[in-house]
Amino acid sequence: MGVDKTMGKIRVLAASWRPDILQEIRNCLAGGRADIELVGGAYDRNQAARRATELRADVVLVEFSQPGVGGAGTARMLQELPARPKVIAFAARSDHETAIEVLKSGADGFLLGKDFKRGLARAVMAVHADLTHLGPEAAAALLDEFKTESRTPLIPDDTPPLSRRETQIVMMVAEGLTNDEMAERLEISERTVNIHRSNLRKKLGKPSPAWLTRYAIERGLLKW
Repeated sequence: MGVDKTMGKIRVLAASWRPDILQEIRNCLAGGRADIELVGGAYDRNQAARRATELRADVVLVEFSQPGVGGAGTARMLQELPARPKVIAFAARSDHETAIEVLKSGADGFLLGKDFKRGLARAVMAVHADLTHLGPEAAAALLDEFKTESRTPLIPDDTPPLSRRETQIVMMVAEGLTNDEMAERLEISERTVNIHRSNLRKKLGKPSPAWLTRYAIERGLLKW
């Protein structure tokens, strides 16, 4: 029986309809961290969902300019998988519309293509640790969006109210804390943290850390 050399590594799948982008991602990860492994590529959302399951991908990189339903549709399909991988969206440029579309899609991170060399491995490590990762320009675009009061809020007014503990969990997710760090701060077990996060998913519809950050800002729980 052969030995799976990727055991213990973060398994990454790249979803892009452009072969040159897939090759660029492969090159960036090849000389990076030894604990990250590119296990394959996909050219459309159906193939991405199928291969994410077959290859047991931990993180899927999704190009947001895909033809058809686009990267948003791919990100949403990946969230419906039984073993939901983390999703990092990437695009050639960042603007308000793209940044908000990324948030609405439930992606866990957003990176510009030009930041691959210096930021791709860092982004993969961050989302795998249950953190949100936004590249500098993506973060700036989102910050502008948050400060523009005339825009329609992303979070519906009829979103179910949260308990005091659930609110604390949301605030700590927005701060970038991991589950074990939340457990230590709240003086509860990590299993209890997972139960609260499960309840949040039921109330808020499988929110990503990025979505919860936006929730915290719009509800006045977090100030920039």
